[in-house]
Amino acid sequence: MASPKRILLVDDEAEVLQILGEILSSMGYQAETASSGEEALAKLSPQTDLVLLDVKMPGLDGLQVAQRIRKNPATQDIPIIMVTALGSRTDRLSAVRAGASDFIQKPVDAIELRVRAEAQLKLKESQDEVKRQRAELQKAYASEKELLERTLQGSVRTLVDILGLVSPLVFSRVGRIRRLVRQICVSLDLPNAWQYEFAAMLSQVGWVAIPPEVTEKHFTGQPLAAEEQKMIESHPEVTADLLARIPRLGFAAEMIRGQAKTHFKEFYSGDLKHRDPVTIGALILRAVVHYDLLLSQGLGHRDAVTELRRAEARNDPAVLAALQAIIVDEAGSPIDLEPRKVRLSELAQEMILGEDLLSRGERGILLARKGQEVTRALLEKLKNALLKTDAQRQILVLVPRPNPAGPPAQPGGPE
Repeated sequence: MASPKRILLVDDEAEVLQILGEILSSMGYQAETASSGEEALAKLSPQTDLVLLDVKMPGLDGLQVAQRIRKNPATQDIPIIMVTALGSRTDRLSAVRAGASDFIQKPVDAIELRVRAEAQLKLKESQDEVKRQRAELQKAYASEKELLERTLQGSVRTLVDILGLVSPLVFSRVGRIRRLVRQICVSLDLPNAWQYEFAAMLSQVGWVAIPPEVTEKHFTGQPLAAEEQKMIESHPEVTADLLARIPRLGFAAEMIRGQAKTHFKEFYSGDLKHRDPVTIGALILRAVVHYDLLLSQGLGHRDAVTELRRAEARNDPAVLAALQAIIVDEAGSPIDLEPRKVRLSELAQEMILGEDLLSRGERGILLARKGQEVTRALLEKLKNALLKTDAQRQILVLVPRPNPAGPPAQPGGPE
């Protein structure tokens, strides 16, 4: 059985409150009374279904109470019937502006009160049902959106893993670039950092269109022919065109495409946080991708950042400052990672290879590059290529460095 509707009666005259309370109780409503505006606001709650409010009261009058009810998000939708002896057009307009839903004239007629109260309560029921359905739709939409985003993330990770198996030289960079982008986003306190990490993960896809020998020359710093240099320079555009065909990846495509702009002032002059996300992503990717290339060509962290600063017109100062502040050793490895020797059988996801991984034999085949993050796909590849015959072989990896302070004390533990 449904609980009775709650109606708050507000009037400074005790006799009026008693009469109205008896009328509403006889109609099956739960009447609650307040003898002042201040008391009414104290008793009002989101569970109140209707307010019957006198206009003329000492202290806070009915108009002021109505205004406060409407300003409170928790109570702003509660219907208000103004009970007034004033009948002029000006008085009614003032009440409407304050938030009145309806009016009833003093002295109150019981039949008119029933009709007006029922009308407002039915209207509120309809509004509550609309809000309930909207909330359910929003919840369903949020769940569907989360599912789509998780599916998209999983698809992107799978794509990058597969490409990493095909081209270890190129896609060993993806993990490093993604980690650097994440650290810069944290340093700059950027919202929605996931979108920049997404773009970082996909930023190297276009290398599949470039011949392996040209790729090798580029990353080892060997001279390139003019035609080969054009291939390298077209890489961001090729990547963006490939991604633009995939639904929901347009933002990443434009971030990657934006790296090709020749001068950061082409984007937007002003504070980095005031720029649009695509521009921010392009500026971060430009600096990080170039930085990683300089490391792969043999420069240390400080020299690589210095080289980027020499091309200051092509890089955003805030991004460079964040990149310079990232704590890494001279080889460019984060100092929160430590080297460790492990057996091939002990490799686990999210470890980072500290050396190139080759198959046994005089002509060892490159299976994975130094700096490549260990993924499920890579583990499967190594399982098929090495683990059956070479499981005890030791290799160098990077793993998170233990916190010297140790884990935080548990409640009730030593202080």
